[in-house]
Amino acid sequence: VLVIVVGIPQFQQGFEGYDARNSRASRVADGFSSAVDSARDYMSAGKDTDEVTGVTHEPLTQELAAYRTIFFFYSASGDIFSEANLKSAMNVLNAVNGVLSTDYCYKGVGDGESCAPPWTLMDVFKTDESAKLKDMMKKRDSVPGLAPMLKLFVGSEADFDKGTASWMQGHIRMGGPLPGYHNMSHDEGKQLKVYDAEFQVKGFLGPEPSKGGWVEQFDAIISREEKANADFKVYYGGKLFFPRIFGFVNIDIQYAVISLFLVAIFMWVQLGSVFLTCAGMFSVVMSFVLTLPTWKLLGNETFTFMQAMVVYIILGIGADNVFVFSDAWKQSRAQPRSVSGSLEMRFQWSWSRAMNAMSVTSLTTGCAFVLTSLADVPVISTFGTFAAMVVAWGYLLVITWFPACIVIHEKYVVQRKQGFMAARCCGCLFPICGNQWGLGTGEDVEVSSGKDDSGSNVDKLRGPERFFHSTWYSVLKRRPVRLGIIAVFTGMATVGIVLAGTKVQVTKRPTT
Repeated sequence: VLVIVVGIPQFQQGFEGYDARNSRASRVADGFSSAVDSARDYMSAGKDTDEVTGVTHEPLTQELAAYRTIFFFYSASGDIFSEANLKSAMNVLNAVNGVLSTDYCYKGVGDGESCAPPWTLMDVFKTDESAKLKDMMKKRDSVPGLAPMLKLFVGSEADFDKGTASWMQGHIRMGGPLPGYHNMSHDEGKQLKVYDAEFQVKGFLGPEPSKGGWVEQFDAIISREEKANADFKVYYGGKLFFPRIFGFVNIDIQYAVISLFLVAIFMWVQLGSVFLTCAGMFSVVMSFVLTLPTWKLLGNETFTFMQAMVVYIILGIGADNVFVFSDAWKQSRAQPRSVSGSLEMRFQWSWSRAMNAMSVTSLTTGCAFVLTSLADVPVISTFGTFAAMVVAWGYLLVITWFPACIVIHEKYVVQRKQGFMAARCCGCLFPICGNQWGLGTGEDVEVSSGKDDSGSNVDKLRGPERFFHSTWYSVLKRRPVRLGIIAVFTGMATVGIVLAGTKVQVTKRPTT
């Protein structure tokens, strides 16, 4: 009912988490947008003359759109400024710029009708000669403003003394507004849809590259140039790369179906019942589904890829809670007659035992996610809040829905005809799982056999429980064994801490 009445939020595209308006990042983004609007109003008002130089600047008629694509060119030999590599870089950039029509490319200021050239070192210094660019590298400290510009385009690992570098950037600029619009903010949503239609289509969770669109054409250009020059590699990023990422994401997220299937198989083997497996998987899936309308009720219209990944987390947490309750229920059968003598007492004992364990684990997990939600990075913050809500819904379902299903299974399946229904119709995996429910033996489930000092029916415990109940406990009672185990794990923890403190270092190098 909650899903039908409230609905679910849409999957967010673009920068994840920026719909969370209470974050610092979103406030910075809003401030930047306001600054752009103010600058646009000033620069488009009319011609402007510099009081110092006397140069007159034309009014702004073009803006840089948000679809700028950054290309990173890499040389395996460490010399991106070789004649061959410079030629390959310009071949890629010019071909990519040629893919864009004059409606989409950046044409500069004034009344330009043709696309402006790609923004590169070659464009800045008006040369594509290898020797001159290397000479510029060597003179970086002698020319004011040269060093920052070089560092922007070639990164931090360049050898300025030798005039060589492994990496170089190049920018393909897209402009706007589109014909019929005053500026990029005029009906911005409609303009962005026109841009998007050139390179992406709607996918399962996010956009995918369109057939014959810009992304596929860029990839073809890059592949052709890389085959022609073995020393040359190209990587690119920007908004046009989102469909490429989501293309893989849309495939990867479908693996969640495989994960669900594998968890269901394991749950079936563990529970020994198709009915309880379906009930358990329903509680796991619904904890995620019910969180979506809850998230929307809190004022969020979209959810992100990171939040979608919570499904893998809840698969583990939810299945664990199901196993905890089912194990408590199976163990109640081996308790003294005061507990195992009636269905009501078994339920009370099992529910109390399992709820205590699940409350602690769910609370600690939920608190960890709540603390994550305090992060100022929007995508991390929204992930933490969403995950904590999924854990809460999972806990509510596993202490209400699943116990009711277990009682139905016990009353109408296990206690009828010594498990015939469970063995033939409900899918118990005899002989592996039949003993889990006391089936197939022909005995009454309340008959006692061997008992320990507490009165528990030891023979009715399953193999792992009997091992920890007697064999492992008898070993653990010995003081040397306990001290040895503590010493081993203390040593492992010490070695791990030392290695983490001495070997693991946070990189201080920039990403370009």
